[in-house]
Amino acid sequence: MRLCGHSGGRGVRKKEDLAMLEHLAERLGGSLACSRALVEKGLMPHEKQIGLSGAAVCPDLLLTFGISGSVQFQAGIRRAKTILAVNNDPEAKIFDIAHIPVCSDLYEIVPALLDKLGDAVP
Repeated sequence: MRLCGHSGGRGVRKKEDLAMLEHLAERLGGSLACSRALVEKGLMPHEKQIGLSGAAVCPDLLLTFGISGSVQFQAGIRRAKTILAVNNDPEAKIFDIAHIPVCSDLYEIVPALLDKLGDAVP
């Protein structure tokens, strides 16, 4: 399985919060990437950006956390087989293409997932 764990722009509050997303991605055998918003905030390098001005990905399972889902970002993830999207905005555009939409805060979901995996939040 090719898995790519994603963090997203406006949903990630600060650079230190990326550690828990990175840990979850690694724990699930994937890698952490981001939307343009995190690159613009200076939280992640451009090489990790997905979308029209970044890379396109096609994992079997794509996890997105706090990503609004702009058209540019959607263009980079359209070939993902299954998209699980976590966003606390029920109107987030990412839900238009998510196979598994979860309207919740990433700061509740990610720690719960790590707990289920038997890990603590870094």
